[in-house]
Amino acid sequence: ISADVEEHLDHDDTLIAQVRHHNDLQPEILKYEERKQRISNTLSQIAGQDKKDKDGLLQLLRQLSGELRVLAEFEELRLHKKISRYSSAEELENVYNQFAENNT
Repeated sequence: ISADVEEHLDHDDTLIAQVRHHNDLQPEILKYEERKQRISNTLSQIAGQDKKDKDGLLQLLRQLSGELRVLAEFEELRLHKKISRYSSAEELENVYNQFAENNT
């Protein structure tokens, strides 16, 4: 579980690094970073949990599941839409600039 979650968060970090300079994304980026920290803390608690304490482990797994579900909804609905909007705008700007250079 931990490796899959870390891989997903690393991918998100890469996307965020590309658009961090856009000021209107700062609230979403801060929310993402807070949630990422909570997920990391929960993963650490799971790793340190006594495996014989099934109730405690189950509670932590439920907590992790909830955090991941909210993160996925948040990414899909807000952050990724804004990121894709910027990447599309940048692509259009690059194409326009290339077109303008070729026609001058």
